[in-house]
Amino acid sequence: MKYAHVLQHSKEDCGAACLASITKYYGRNFTLNHIREVVGTGQFGTTLLGLKRGAERLGFNARPVKTSPEVLNRINEAPLPAIIHWKGHHWVVLYGKKGKKCVVADPAVGLRYLSPQDLVEGWADWLMLLLEPDPIRFYAQENHRIGSFWGFFKRIWNFRAILAQALPLNFLLGLLALASPFLLQILTDDVLVRGDTKLLTTMAIAVVVMNLISSSLSWVQSNLIAHFAQRLQLGLVLEFGRQILQLPLSYYETHRSGEIVSRLQDIHQINQLVSQVVVILPNKFFIAIISLGFMAFYSHKLTILALVISILMVISTVIFQPSLQQKTREVLVTESEVQGVLVETFKGAITLKTTTALPQFLDELQSRFGRISTLTLSTIQIGINNNIFSNLVSGIGSVVLLWFGGNLVINPDENLSIGQLLAFNSMNGNFINLIATLITFVDELTRVKTAIQRLAEVIDTTPENQGDETKQFATISGDADITCSNISFHYPGQVELLEDFSLTIPGGKNIAIIGKSGCGKSTLAKIIAGLYSIKSGNIRLGIYNLEDLCLDCLRQQVILVP
Repeated sequence: MKYAHVLQHSKEDCGAACLASITKYYGRNFTLNHIREVVGTGQFGTTLLGLKRGAERLGFNARPVKTSPEVLNRINEAPLPAIIHWKGHHWVVLYGKKGKKCVVADPAVGLRYLSPQDLVEGWADWLMLLLEPDPIRFYAQENHRIGSFWGFFKRIWNFRAILAQALPLNFLLGLLALASPFLLQILTDDVLVRGDTKLLTTMAIAVVVMNLISSSLSWVQSNLIAHFAQRLQLGLVLEFGRQILQLPLSYYETHRSGEIVSRLQDIHQINQLVSQVVVILPNKFFIAIISLGFMAFYSHKLTILALVISILMVISTVIFQPSLQQKTREVLVTESEVQGVLVETFKGAITLKTTTALPQFLDELQSRFGRISTLTLSTIQIGINNNIFSNLVSGIGSVVLLWFGGNLVINPDENLSIGQLLAFNSMNGNFINLIATLITFVDELTRVKTAIQRLAEVIDTTPENQGDETKQFATISGDADITCSNISFHYPGQVELLEDFSLTIPGGKNIAIIGKSGCGKSTLAKIIAGLYSIKSGNIRLGIYNLEDLCLDCLRQQVILVP
């Protein structure tokens, strides 16, 4: 049985990530941001009511229950997977039993196999949300396109003119780099062995000229790559900024302001890796493939040994990859949360200074930074172990390669000269360099994949002006009445705030709406201004329905003073 699990982007996402895991288990992929919207995830997480309503909107039959420890004796009879409340502040998915262990998908860490005793300790309040997909409503929905690293490559086509100049220079520099092993072979076999001083002078002049050409081409190439990288990053930042300005008010109310700063840093990481994949990796791959061909021409035996060494280096990366990916995600999530707290601190400085909350806040800040330090150190140690192991394999492999090649040179039947061995070793360095670059690329891709998922959360959010092109722009009379007819509204994850509410506000007059705190006065004003959408009912501004007017029309003629 395959257990699906989706990791959370921040600690508030645990409920949405649990629901995403269950939809994935039943064969449907929805973006985490879409599920956040339907369940009403806010700055303090997701409520059980929000999870129930969101699951029903996604096509599930949802039923919250409060069970007891006896359910563990009949766990195979329960409709699993289900969402359970974990340690009073977290949501996880319970899949059932596998052997003597209980399988739990924790959005914070992944799959966990717990003993029944550990499950009882964590599932203290025994709250549970049972979910079963409706055969019609659930499967009628289409899978969402999940943001991926390769999806950003469509933006590269806009800069094809720059790449058309940079990539040929890249391959030309690769060819010049391939000339070095042959010059080393000629120097060893034809110049030093024979003592040909004239040829030595000719080779020295050739090397100087080749270096001059290579340096000139590198200067042009570097400028083109820098221009490409900056244009690409500017495009991503502007697209991100345009999307941020078009997001609905609910997005700002359910996210920390510090997350915006984190997304800009994510764009920088994505841009660096895209530039590397487009420019650097093709060049190294080109050099490595040609080098491998010449290596096979020199000696099949040495080439097989070199490939075995390279495979061992790749295995080292595969071993460390899962733990590195998990730690990297935890570091990024924690850093984003701390940045959000710091930004909120500046915004709420007056609250800290006028209360006795400063010591508690310092303790919280120290705890958060301590966690970042511990996670970062753990991530760095995994990377160090990976690099040390790879370098050890590479170093020992080079010695073994020279030892084996030396034996082939000594053996006259192999027809391998000293110069050819040195040229082979140099070309093997090109191949090893590709492997090392790929290892580094995989490590960086692990970080960037998390960054892309977090950035896609913003870019994939439905803008508030979607569908405005089909709505009208009308001039609303200044004395038009505002009529609310049987409107209902509730904040995501909360009970009804306005239910079957009707009201007529006379036009051309100064009207005051009074009521106790939390009864919906400000909410009603935001609904009329088009900042919130009602769940049912109708609002008319004079002769026009509110929903028939585009946002530009509303924002210019219906003014809300914060």
